[in-house]
Amino acid sequence: MRSRSVFFLVYFLCFVLLECVRGHCPDVTPSPSPAWSPSPSPSPYSSSSKQFSYVSSLSDIQDTNVNSIPVCLVPFDCNGWLEEGVKRNGVYPINPSNEEPPFQVYCDMETDGGGWTVFQQRVNDSISFFRNWSSYEEGFGSLTSNFWLGLSKLYHLVNRRNTTLLILLEDHNGNKAYAKYTTFIVSDSTKEYEVNASGYSGTAGDSLLHDTKGTRKSSVKFSSPDRDNDNWVDGNLGLNHKGGWWFDSCLHSNLNGQYNASVDGEGIIWEGWKGKSYSLKKTVMMIR
Repeated sequence: MRSRSVFFLVYFLCFVLLECVRGHCPDVTPSPSPAWSPSPSPSPYSSSSKQFSYVSSLSDIQDTNVNSIPVCLVPFDCNGWLEEGVKRNGVYPINPSNEEPPFQVYCDMETDGGGWTVFQQRVNDSISFFRNWSSYEEGFGSLTSNFWLGLSKLYHLVNRRNTTLLILLEDHNGNKAYAKYTTFIVSDSTKEYEVNASGYSGTAGDSLLHDTKGTRKSSVKFSSPDRDNDNWVDGNLGLNHKGGWWFDSCLHSNLNGQYNASVDGEGIIWEGWKGKSYSLKKTVMMIR
């Protein structure tokens, strides 16, 4: 009798958790709106402010058999939450790897159909992105403000399925642009998190993965200020441009540069939209 009672208790808690993230949880006070929240379709990019609530990450999930106590299954990514009926922007647990425990991410449930897992965001100068390889691999920042999710987590999110990358940009006058890539692949740590992106469309221009001559490269490794994986023979572009990024042999973009940089080339750069001398105000990078 006791095991049956525990079974139904856990089942009930799983049901309540899912209803809460769907927006049907009673007596819950929403958290403050994030500093940056893109708006719903049909506009591919704007900045309406929406409220969200937190969902605590789950503890380690153990293997179960037919007679075991049930566990709450965590979706692979934010698109999984969308398929479960969740439609609010917010922080949710996901589990893209059976080898690692679930972790929290910020989900954009409104832009371009929703279901986007955000892995980078810049909104102000509250934290520095001038960090070492370990920080970029593990991730840093706050999911509702400035953050980098981490290369290791990003790899687990994209290595098992076809993934689309969407980049949202905003300048200091409120003008907005976007770049979308229908193919986005990230290799593991043994290949220095090499990235391949193709199938561009958008209004920002294609400034990802270009060499000195402006020729588009099929793949580029990630570099940080303390690890030089680029193809520039005269130095380390990650160190020169003050942030970790997929540099080839020249600066065409760096969304992890210094905020409000006073030196050309050290800011948050997307050359195809604003050139190399303009440091952007806000950026979001997300996948689905």
